[in-house]
Amino acid sequence: MNIDNLFKGLLHNRYVRTKIFKHVEIIHQQIIDSDSRNRYVLVLKSHQIVTLCQCIILNRTDLFIKHFDSVYQSSLLSSSSSLNEKEESIYKSETFKQILNTIFEYDGYVALEYLFKRFGGIEKSTLRSIVFGNVFAHPVPIGLCRLLIRYNYHLPDSRDNETDHFIFIGQLTRHVVMNGDVEMFDRICRDYLDDISNIGFYGQWGSFADLINKLNNQQKQQHHTTITNNQSKYDIIFDMVSELLLFGQDLRLVLFLDALECLNNQEIIRWIIDSYDVGREGFIKMFQQSRVVGYIERYANKSTLELIEFKLSSPLVSTEATRYGNLDFLSYMYDAEEFNYLFNNTHLQTSLFRGQLECTNYLMTIAAKQGVTSLLKYGKINPSIVSLDLVKRLVECQCQMADLNQLVESIILSNQPETLRFILNLQQHHGEIDMNLVSLSLRVDNTVITEMLLDLFSGDQSQTFTLSQDNNLFYGPLLSLFNRGHTVQFELNEEVHDTTRNQTPISPETVQLLIDRLSIGRIPPRVLLSSLKHPHFKHIKELGETLSRFNMLYQDGIRSLRLLQIIQVFLTELCKKTLDNSIELLKDWVQEFGDLIFQTSIQHHQIQLATDIGQLFSTSHNEEEMSEKKVFLILDTFFEIENDQDFEMIWQSFLPVTTSSFYVSKMISQSTNFLFSQRHRVTDTLDRIIKQYTRHYNGPERDQFNMTPIKINNELTMDPLNIHHLFTNYRDCPIIDFTDFNLEGEEEDRSIMVVLEPIHFYSSESYFKGIYLTFAVGRIILVRDWVFLDPYLLPLLWYCEWRPLFDQSPCKDHRQSMSQNRSVATNRRDGVHLHCARRRLGTPGNHRLCLLCGADGFCLFCRWIVFLPRLPSD
Repeated sequence: MNIDNLFKGLLHNRYVRTKIFKHVEIIHQQIIDSDSRNRYVLVLKSHQIVTLCQCIILNRTDLFIKHFDSVYQSSLLSSSSSLNEKEESIYKSETFKQILNTIFEYDGYVALEYLFKRFGGIEKSTLRSIVFGNVFAHPVPIGLCRLLIRYNYHLPDSRDNETDHFIFIGQLTRHVVMNGDVEMFDRICRDYLDDISNIGFYGQWGSFADLINKLNNQQKQQHHTTITNNQSKYDIIFDMVSELLLFGQDLRLVLFLDALECLNNQEIIRWIIDSYDVGREGFIKMFQQSRVVGYIERYANKSTLELIEFKLSSPLVSTEATRYGNLDFLSYMYDAEEFNYLFNNTHLQTSLFRGQLECTNYLMTIAAKQGVTSLLKYGKINPSIVSLDLVKRLVECQCQMADLNQLVESIILSNQPETLRFILNLQQHHGEIDMNLVSLSLRVDNTVITEMLLDLFSGDQSQTFTLSQDNNLFYGPLLSLFNRGHTVQFELNEEVHDTTRNQTPISPETVQLLIDRLSIGRIPPRVLLSSLKHPHFKHIKELGETLSRFNMLYQDGIRSLRLLQIIQVFLTELCKKTLDNSIELLKDWVQEFGDLIFQTSIQHHQIQLATDIGQLFSTSHNEEEMSEKKVFLILDTFFEIENDQDFEMIWQSFLPVTTSSFYVSKMISQSTNFLFSQRHRVTDTLDRIIKQYTRHYNGPERDQFNMTPIKINNELTMDPLNIHHLFTNYRDCPIIDFTDFNLEGEEEDRSIMVVLEPIHFYSSESYFKGIYLTFAVGRIILVRDWVFLDPYLLPLLWYCEWRPLFDQSPCKDHRQSMSQNRSVATNRRDGVHLHCARRRLGTPGNHRLCLLCGADGFCLFCRWIVFLPRLPSD
């Protein structure tokens, strides 16, 4: 059967189709939930776009254009200023600047052109501030540069500050040149640069590298090139550089450096050489600058060096060639007999340290030919190139060993005992070996290396080797050290050192060996912390003793920031693991760090530990000692629990808090940090909270904890999603009291304004007065002087028509109806609550509904109101 027909057959089956789409939706949601970095890219559905800025980020400028005007018009209606003042004030709005910033950051040139046409242009000072702010973090896209030039923003006017305009036009010119836009470049030259007074207006030009690579790729993509023998694919660059040269802007140096970096582009280099009028003197003077010589030393190959006829005008002490492995430059210098440069500098040391093995071999070869190997020095070697052959060759060439300990350190870290044996056998004075190298060998899991180093101290009495904080320890080498009669000690004041750095976890066997040979008091916290990160950690008793030491210090009033950090790290790591006696170790810290350890256990899915913490918290909870902030941090973590069973079990363990209407009221109203695409987690948690609170309210816990209904009032700072979900689904629920929640607000005059970027409106607690009202398409929130759109339904405004209504008082029947049916709407039409069903006005065929009260047509009760076209029923 054809695979396409089979797939179509599956999709025609309703059950299978539903299963497939449901599964895909779950996968898509999981991807969004787990990837906060790419949250905008992953929100692919148009209804998940909640702001105008996100329209630009997702390249949905069609939606931006479609809906911007409605939002802007609504803001004008709410303003008492004159029209001209309103038009001017938009440029000073932080929200409008945020939109412009997003446009320049995400190349929203279509949106910017729409704004130009909509407002007849935007103030140059506003645009200039955006360009100046983004030029370093986000270079201005070429599409926006073209647009600014097309609308003559490159031309000065009488109100311009001359310096600011110079910088602004310089930035535009820079982006045009570096992107190879000949048309816009010619226009800038014609309209602005022809003025001789503007010479030298800009100095920082950036790089031609992107343009060179783009021109190279374009030629590769052309199967039948139309370039003649007299043309070059780089003519665009050559023409612009030549034109700017006439205005005093010499970019040949920038172009030369970029040509070197772009694989030694000799066609461009040859053009630069030919562009100098007086022979090659001007070019030679250019490349002999110290900055340019450094680029040549790093990038230039032999062909380029021959083309430019490179010669040293003065002794060069740089080691850039060996640092970056430019063997061509070393070879060219050898052919030019620049022996002083090759052998008197630290090229061999640099090549060994940087791991440039080819350069190392070449330097030893030519030094042997010239008989000057004694001039070459070596010491530390990159562990990636350490080998017995390399070390033997360094010795046989009679190169100078600059530092024996550095060489031995490199061999130890490369874990090569044969190479170490070779170098130690050559040394007559073993005392030169530093004792710290023995400590270093404990970081390598090779007992042979440690024993070879310990042999150097076999004739002496017992030695004590100091272990630094950076030492990771392995069991085998450490055991060999103890068996030889030696011991170790850790650096002093280890307890106050930073224990949060990433380290290789120390094995439980190593920790046990330290405990047996030393004592728990002499082992620093970092060792136990590192062992705690090991998957087979088992030293519960010792960890308990360490935490007891911390607790004694803490109770004695020693509460330094470093001690608190160490305690927090220990507790956090402990909460990540599944240990039998974890709760016993944590019981002394619940009052002080209860929020931290509970949150960590939930985030790492340690549900049983979280339940135990809740039970311990319930038995030791002291409202005087435990701050409300910590309690709310604990309650906020409940939103991260992912299933009903775990939620119920943990909720049950925190009964002294979860049965308090005071705490639960704030818990269900507060804002969470979930992304817009994760709002299902918020609503699911709200449902679980109401379910569990109802269960306990109807059970014996009601009398045991003096439970009262959850009170929702205007004093709470309500998250828009939370209050909408509660009022829509639970306004008739007996355990939630909406009595003190004012539906109409306190003032009759409710002028309406919608903000362009309505994200953080709930931060102003004093302005919150209102409620969500449900209707066919979306929801709004009515506030005393403002109406803020629910962030999840910004598209609501895209269909709205805003109109002022006559100032008329509601009739008696209408007032009575609103008073009696404030919280209960028995009549519905097309899914809209009809609070004013008894008093509908307007003609039956106008198909408009008042969003505030649900009435058809013009509602006399609502003075400023939004009308939404009624959607057809399914």
